Amino acid sequence: MNTAFYVQTKEGFSAEIGKLTGLLFTVSYSLLEDRELCNDAVQNALLRAWEKRFTLRKESNFKAWIVKIVMNESRRIRRSKGWSELPENLPDKECNTDMRSDVNRAVLRLGEIYRIPIMLFYYEDMKVQEIADILGLPKGTVLARLSRGRDILRKELKEYGV
Repeated sequence: MNTAFYVQTKEGFSAEIGKLTGLLFTVSYSLLEDRELCNDAVQNALLRAWEKRFTLRKESNFKAWIVKIVMNESRRIRRSKGWSELPENLPDKECNTDMRSDVNRAVLRLGEIYRIPIMLFYYEDMKVQEIADILGLPKGTVLARLSRGRDILRKELKEYGV
């Protein structure tokens, strides 16, 4: 089936978005760290994608296309708020000693170039090649960013012996 043609219909677009909703929110949340802003970003991105659905080329990957739109919208919102990286209201490590919470906070403190591949790989169980396609990067670059991101997390979470 030609996905580019399929998503031009209301039913097709809805069906494909339904499969990707979790991924889209994960990507947006990794950039905004605020659920309300994340909801706004995803809604705005979906409206933009619906309006531009006819520009999707026949051979294009719909998943990569929509994720890029969500990333761009999330970055636009972040810039409009004057955030250079993440909001300043991230909780301090002392607030919660639960390892999962500490790992999540450590991931969110990573620079964007490491945070997004880490979240897509570990939180969304995506393959390296899928991440490369979505981010428009060579597979080797994604592997390097995953490795560097893990190194940073290891240093940050050394108290857990990881």
